[in-house]
Amino acid sequence: MPLYEYVCGQCDFKFETLSALADAHKKRECPKCHKLTGERALSTNSSIWPLGEPAGFG
Repeated sequence: MPLYEYVCGQCDFKFETLSALADAHKKRECPKCHKLTGERALSTNSSIWPLGEPAGFG
């Protein structure tokens, strides 16, 4: 299962959770305020490739 980043719409807390691809768009419960307002955020990961981009993608 992929790891997704979420941000709470209530308290602005950022958190990560494992989720099936089909459920990634669903709102999540915030672990800080416990409201069901966590929405998927854009990832801040600079690269999906651990050692840079593979050949042919640069």
